[in-house]
Amino acid sequence: MEESNVAPNRPGFFAAEATRAWSSVGVGSPIKKSCALESKSVTGAVISQKQQEVDCRKSRPVSPKSGETRVGVLVTWPQRVDKLFQMFKGLLWTSLLLGCGIWLAAQETPHPPASEIPPAATNHEPAEVSVQQDIEYGVQGGEKLLLDLYQPAGPASKPRPGVVLIHGGGWVNFDKTTMRGTANFLARSGFVAISVNYRLLQGTDNRWPTQLDDVQRAVRWMRANSAKYNIDAVHIGAFGHSAGAHLAALLGMEDTRDNSDAALAKYSSKVQAVVDVSGPTDFIPQHEADGDASLVNLFGGGYTKIPNVWRDASPVFHVDKSNAPFLIVHGKKDSQVPIAQAQGLYRKLQQAGVPVSFVTVDDAHTFRTREANLRLATETLTFFNRYLVVKP
Repeated sequence: MEESNVAPNRPGFFAAEATRAWSSVGVGSPIKKSCALESKSVTGAVISQKQQEVDCRKSRPVSPKSGETRVGVLVTWPQRVDKLFQMFKGLLWTSLLLGCGIWLAAQETPHPPASEIPPAATNHEPAEVSVQQDIEYGVQGGEKLLLDLYQPAGPASKPRPGVVLIHGGGWVNFDKTTMRGTANFLARSGFVAISVNYRLLQGTDNRWPTQLDDVQRAVRWMRANSAKYNIDAVHIGAFGHSAGAHLAALLGMEDTRDNSDAALAKYSSKVQAVVDVSGPTDFIPQHEADGDASLVNLFGGGYTKIPNVWRDASPVFHVDKSNAPFLIVHGKKDSQVPIAQAQGLYRKLQQAGVPVSFVTVDDAHTFRTREANLRLATETLTFFNRYLVVKP
């Protein structure tokens, strides 16, 4: 297996980001901050407020008294602070990686309780990131299509590159809030990121290619509003996980399918760089045996009945030398989307002469380890800087 090493280790940058994450929690003293960080693991599990308060009380040390002794050891306040810092140093990295952990973990649960995906309004955004929520980018089928926009708060001397973030969930679950962490991470790094809702399959409503039409509209909306939000309209990328990665891949391969909206007709929906994380790329092998009922419902029929629809929805059948550059990241232990899906797309892109990097991590469909999430963050930032940032 070939594995790309496109990104050098940049401990200085990520240490600085971790420090910012620490200072932006905004919940009081360092002890309280560490409790707040501890209440959310990198897997995105959220404990109850009551349990959080109990755990924080248990872990919060009593204010030291001069010469106070515990278990025969003299413990001074500076020593406690140092020990606490060492204890929670790993959690600083965790806060940095929320963008590549919480949203990934959320998408593994078929029907999560609403409390597991906190609303954007309750999130304490970093001071240096400006966030605008629930911007309408279209109305389709009587449903408002909404996005959240994240951008660096300070002024810029030139337009910034943009990234469309597309959540996963099997085309039936979740929403734009699961990409909040990733959007903040990219905005802190100088990008304008939009996290988008798209119409989800509900029973027999919103069947394919509704989802593709919506994310293509989102890209064209970015270009149509580039002057308003200071976006570089010719340097836009796409980032997606699982079902979102499938849609992101097609954004880098095809231009607008439905161009009936006159207001957007002159804008392209094709992006200039794609990050595909754990995405399905070829639906043809999945029609065998008893078939996949969810895909049959999504496409509106089985493979033998409508093979062209199944093929057209598969990114591997859209590989061409004109495709955007790709970064493919996949877990070796992925049992939901076999790694062979990523390998097949990688080989075809290579054969077509498309710039492509393939990174494997020792993790599952949803990345749970700090190492995998840090690798994903590093590779993603390096990739987008390479293909979207205009060098002076």
